Amino acid sequence: VMIVGFSDQTGTNDVLGSGFLVGVAPHMLALTATHVITEWADKVRPPVRNSLAALEGDTDIRARVQQLINAELIRAVVHTELNTYRLCKIASITITADPRVVDVSCLRLIRPPDMQPQDFGTIPVDADAYPWDEPVVIAGFRSGSSWTPPEFENQPFSITQNLAVRAGYCRGAIEKPPGLTYPMFKLNM
Repeated sequence: VMIVGFSDQTGTNDVLGSGFLVGVAPHMLALTATHVITEWADKVRPPVRNSLAALEGDTDIRARVQQLINAELIRAVVHTELNTYRLCKIASITITADPRVVDVSCLRLIRPPDMQPQDFGTIPVDADAYPWDEPVVIAGFRSGSSWTPPEFENQPFSITQNLAVRAGYCRGAIEKPPGLTYPMFKLNM
């Protein structure tokens, strides 16, 4: 899944980041990093600053993200089993209580009307404990990925993908990483 954003101010579109499809029936569900969505919201709908912002944080992020979803300015490009891509609207988004801390969002996508669940492949989520002695692989879209919105919204199209793939080992948890208020795993990539 490639998350894309449209700017109603400049008329441009951008590749925001990547995710993966984890369910197709009864709903299409995709997981992505929350910052993929919130950074776009900050860019095209900056937060209103006030004197308490430093204490309260970004209190309107949910409203700004919902506004972008309602305006269809954030979408998902999904690869099909037919080796084409389809543009999907986002029906809803689930983010954590503090989206700047837990960086995972679940997107419920609207399947194109002429597509069926079996037309899409999913990645099974593995929630088992991960052994420290096996490598971790991370992949995602990077600069240079491009796409052109299809001429007709519900038609297949193609894209150019530039992926970055990294592999390494987890080297334990860091309880107080610099600049963050929550533990993180150290990856030797």
